[in-house]
Amino acid sequence: MVRYPRVPLIHKLSRTRAPDEAAPVGIMETPAKNTMVVESIEGRSGTLMLQKKVTTAGERFELSVGGHYVMSAVDGRTERMLATRTLADVDSPGPLTVCVGGLGLGLTLAQTLCDDRINDVVVAEIEEAIVRWNRVYLARFNDHALFDRRVTVHTGDVMEVIRRNRRRFDAIVLDVDNGPSFLVREENDRLYGRSGLKSMRRALKPGGVLGLWSHRPDRRIHRLLDDLFDSIRVTLIKEDLSDTDLSDRDSPDRDLPPTAIYTAKRSHRARRTCIKKV
Repeated sequence: MVRYPRVPLIHKLSRTRAPDEAAPVGIMETPAKNTMVVESIEGRSGTLMLQKKVTTAGERFELSVGGHYVMSAVDGRTERMLATRTLADVDSPGPLTVCVGGLGLGLTLAQTLCDDRINDVVVAEIEEAIVRWNRVYLARFNDHALFDRRVTVHTGDVMEVIRRNRRRFDAIVLDVDNGPSFLVREENDRLYGRSGLKSMRRALKPGGVLGLWSHRPDRRIHRLLDDLFDSIRVTLIKEDLSDTDLSDRDSPDRDLPPTAIYTAKRSHRARRTCIKKV
């Protein structure tokens, strides 16, 4: 999965780019012939747009929110890895209860459901249209995740779920933004502050794990997690741009920082920090 910095969506009108002029990373031009707008609708966060594109790697879906690219995926490598890494740090043999914050293209939820210990998943998504798209357009793409009997959908803010539950979840998997420093909704800033992280810690069972996706390593969130949780792990993943438009651009922005997946455990063990590169 490729995430883009929070930059405006613009369309190429009459201006012609010079042959050696690279398009700015994350900015959308007029849809190419192999790109189809599946649906565009106004939501709580602004204009929501789902696009489908055919690439050499296969069918790709792209999601933009409020005029900003949010995600683009063929197989959602890092999105799936967020779920895998988070659940790998949960020591309980199950059954597990998990909260997934942010539905997106449904791949984090789909990967969560692959764990045999899962008994109950609450997925929180603030945009009704994104929930509907996952049931209609994206069902085959994400293995019909929303139709799994273990899944309950909360159409609203993930903090509503977090704050009304104490010691309920074995894991909280948070993927509602492009990371703490690139927010889809400005209101989400409270998720990554001390108060929001404390609320998540309270919602976890002892030994429970918080997993968080960030488009790049973030020192602030690292310090807060290290301060509030008993142990943290950071997995750094270098994105493969070979099947995206970004790979064709002769730009220093091609050398993007690695994606960071943070997992933080609530437990009584000695505190430690581990950084792993993959």
